[in-house]
Amino acid sequence: MLVMKDRVVKQIQQGDAIPALAPAIEVTACSLYTEHNTISFADTILYDAAEGEEEPFRQLTVHTSINGRQYIIVIRNSRLESHDFFEIVFMPIGVILLVLLVILYLINTQLSKQIWKPFYNQINKVKAFSLAGNNTLHLENTTIQEFNDLKNVLETLTKKIKQDYNTLKTFTENASHEIQTPLSIIQSKIEMLMQDNKLEEQDIAALQAIYASSRRLSKLNEGLLLLTKIENNQFTDAVNIKLNEQVKMQTAYYKELAEMKQLYFVITEKADFTVHMNAYLADIMIKNLIENAIRYSEGNVIKIDINTHQIIFSNSGNSEIIHPEEIFQRFYTSSVNKQSMGLGLAIVKDICLKSNLHISYRYKDTKHHFIIEKK
Repeated sequence: MLVMKDRVVKQIQQGDAIPALAPAIEVTACSLYTEHNTISFADTILYDAAEGEEEPFRQLTVHTSINGRQYIIVIRNSRLESHDFFEIVFMPIGVILLVLLVILYLINTQLSKQIWKPFYNQINKVKAFSLAGNNTLHLENTTIQEFNDLKNVLETLTKKIKQDYNTLKTFTENASHEIQTPLSIIQSKIEMLMQDNKLEEQDIAALQAIYASSRRLSKLNEGLLLLTKIENNQFTDAVNIKLNEQVKMQTAYYKELAEMKQLYFVITEKADFTVHMNAYLADIMIKNLIENAIRYSEGNVIKIDINTHQIIFSNSGNSEIIHPEEIFQRFYTSSVNKQSMGLGLAIVKDICLKSNLHISYRYKDTKHHFIIEKK
């Protein structure tokens, strides 16, 4: 404002026209004597015709003598309110920046979709690929060299894995068949020899031991083959199954064996336990848990509780398992039954892993509890 005052004074001294730009600059000549060069600052409010409202101004008033005449010079600056300043300056800039950000985001998103679309197509095909199926992995060529390199590596890798999988599958099935055949012959020959009345008691005892070992070896072969098939995902047909029915069917099947050991089944159904899994594996899972309960029960009752979320198999036991964390490992045998092959619970665990189920064990109130739950 002082700079503007100096310019106005200089202009009047040079004899130019007296400047007037209301309400910013007002110069008035007066005849009254006033002390020279008095300066005062004040705040005032004036009506702004352009805005149609009153606006605050900062006002400089100067009484001075120029070329022998007295003048009153008034310089005013508008005191723009903060919200007006924001509206005039920052809001337009903010809107422009926001629009630019939205445009950049949309462009970036669209470009990313176009660039990464071949990659995600390949990923989806890899996810859908199954070793157990007959299909091979075929990926599309793209205009991006890196994606083409990835395509070639994935196709080569999956082809090699599938070849190894088929080789292992064939070897397992052939080995199991070739082992099972001579074992069956051995068992039949032993049965024929045991029917011979000329055998001594020690010979019969020896043949019985050989027969028991051959049967154990046969069951071991069947168990290991089943575990291999489960791990190789060879049981792919899954349906919705109510395990309540499998429990009832298996307990009916083992009823006579349980009664021979003076055991009885008590089934409590609060709701249906429905899962999506292979029907054959469901039968094997329930069968192995029931056999385990019969084999190790030290009481008279095997209890099976069924609800929406879990099935609990409970049997009495006078002592807790020393290493419960090992109970689901292969070839684990307890001190109660050394003749067990230790594959039954390992098979149950693998079936649960492949069927989105969880199997756990706990010992509570002198009872062993095996719990199947939905993940």
